[in-house]
Amino acid sequence: MNLENPELPEEENPEQTQEQTAPKSIKSKVKLSDDEKKQIEMEEEFIGKPLIVHTEWQDVQFSFPAPRIRFGMGISRELPHAIFELLDPMLPYIHKAEITQPKAMIVVGDSSIKLSGALDGILEACENNAIETMVYSIGKGEATVDMVEEGVQLALDEKPHYVVGIGGGSVLDVAKSIAGIAINGGLAEE
Repeated sequence: MNLENPELPEEENPEQTQEQTAPKSIKSKVKLSDDEKKQIEMEEEFIGKPLIVHTEWQDVQFSFPAPRIRFGMGISRELPHAIFELLDPMLPYIHKAEITQPKAMIVVGDSSIKLSGALDGILEACENNAIETMVYSIGKGEATVDMVEEGVQLALDEKPHYVVGIGGGSVLDVAKSIAGIAINGGLAEE
């Protein structure tokens, strides 16, 4: 049937018509685009395989000088190195810090980073490299003004040299806001 005009006969295109097997002996002729064919092939390929599969994103790592954003599977193990790199930066727009005992405020989200053991590994790596840490957990959900204000107060009280966000968008938004306001002043509402 021609969906645009049901009274017109259907146009036949042998490249787009494919007979496919549906669940248990139901057969139908369906016009599929190349993308739809690829999607069906991918879905058929994953049937019966474990839910955890290797994806191309597990191999992706990148650095972005802002002064630096690091991304990638297992990249959190590089946190102590990244902190020491900031103490003696090679980037011309970052001044060398005269800090003998670095202190980092680590902002995290819900409990998944804790339950997985990843946070413990990060804290241990920092401790082994003489980096003092404090953890600020914002919980679940979108970033709020209250989360930022509470984090800013903690940063002003504890005076960390670094604010590190480990997690998704809300965590990174809160961490950036804490760092910006604790150093430059201002209000979370702004």
